[in-house]
Amino acid sequence: MHGWAQFPKFLLCGMAAAAADFGLYGWLVRAGLNPLPAHLISRPTGGLVGFLGHRCWTFRGRDYAHPWWGQAGRYAVVWIVAYVASSVLLSLHLLWLPHRPTLAKLLSEGTVGLVNFVLQRQWTFAARHLR
Repeated sequence: MHGWAQFPKFLLCGMAAAAADFGLYGWLVRAGLNPLPAHLISRPTGGLVGFLGHRCWTFRGRDYAHPWWGQAGRYAVVWIVAYVASSVLLSLHLLWLPHRPTLAKLLSEGTVGLVNFVLQRQWTFAARHLR
């Protein structure tokens, strides 16, 4: 699969990661935890689900340019940047939507998700270039 043809698989893995993230986030908020600390706890769970799903399914079959541990390191870098960006966006969205924490999180994650696909495909799970 080339280019944007992998995007549907990326979305499905992203949905699984989001389900893990949002599920834990919702449970923590309902249990009384403030939305931002809940996010800081739940998003890493989604990150782990995402890495495993993308490596084993979304980008499977590629002649990877990097071994799994290199991919894990690159995934961590992209994930941390996305984590910080989504946390900042969530903080801003919560100012605008203080009584709608789930909508605020959805807007934050949706924005970051598009950039994430390009970075994961082109850098984290890059294919080896044959000459």
